[in-house]
Amino acid sequence: MKKCFQDVAKWTAALALCSALSSCGGGSGSPSVPTTPVVAGTIAYKAQNRNALMNADGTQKRGTDGFGFIDFSPSGQEILQACGTSTGDGGFNSALCIYGLDGTVHKKLEPLDPGRGYRSGLWSPDGKKLAFVAADELYVIDADGSNLVQLASAGVVDYGYAWRPDGSRIVFFIGEKGLFTVAPDGSDKQEATARIDVSIRGLRLAWSSGGQNIVVSATSDAASFSLFSSRIFIVNADGSETKRVIEGNNANARYSRDGKTLGFVSLRDGVRRVYLAQADGSNPVAVANTEGAISFDFSPDGQSIAFASDVSGNSEIYRIKRDGSERTNLTNNPQEDSRPVWSPR
Repeated sequence: MKKCFQDVAKWTAALALCSALSSCGGGSGSPSVPTTPVVAGTIAYKAQNRNALMNADGTQKRGTDGFGFIDFSPSGQEILQACGTSTGDGGFNSALCIYGLDGTVHKKLEPLDPGRGYRSGLWSPDGKKLAFVAADELYVIDADGSNLVQLASAGVVDYGYAWRPDGSRIVFFIGEKGLFTVAPDGSDKQEATARIDVSIRGLRLAWSSGGQNIVVSATSDAASFSLFSSRIFIVNADGSETKRVIEGNNANARYSRDGKTLGFVSLRDGVRRVYLAQADGSNPVAVANTEGAISFDFSPDGQSIAFASDVSGNSEIYRIKRDGSERTNLTNNPQEDSRPVWSPR
């Protein structure tokens, strides 16, 4: 009897330990709440034709039914992306969905009208509002789906808009016209006087963290890099002056979260790599071991980057220190994985 109680005690302790480690039973199901990763943050990315999430150390991959541009909430606890289906003629009937980090939908905003679904969306810096493009028109709406405001009626380039870090204005690009800024209530619309000579299929706009500069670059995939020579423009926040033009075949520019580093992908030496420069665009230096880079994002502390590369013949997501060390393949599978976005925390 004494041995029996000793055995029961051992099994009870073992079960408690297994429960704490969430590793017993050999089950393959994903936990409903992701555990804390070894590397800080969450990385969202395009996995073949749909978007997915994983811990920043590459563990706990989980799919979503969303697609297109991905944006994290300021808290890093939710993502915003299009969801649903698109019509065959190019008009989207997609909704705009807010997802939790477990890949489930928290809220769904239905299309404004048939064929006028959402193409992309961005959280405001305080997380209370969403900006989005639907049928080339720019809108702002409260995160709960109320108080819809139209900011621009036509011609807004997909993904070609961004919130100022203090939330006071939105910059956007209208094809053939150029840059504009506007308050989120639709007032005080201003056209930039700085001329930006672009003839590209898509744009990425980003503000520096202090709101002093706007950077304008192409959004590109691997195939389109060879189709054009794209310059990066750094413009005053009021759009009055182009402060610097970075020549070359460049794309996908963005600032680190502290605003001290401007990063971009470039084909300037015949090989696509991630480059890091000063905030004003000066002194760009290639990050070692990023050959084949397509797109990238900074870690929350700016000391690492996640980047997509097809150097192996298949696009994978890698994590690397900004000095080129500790390169790690996070996806390592036969499908195409691209467009990594690292959570802000």
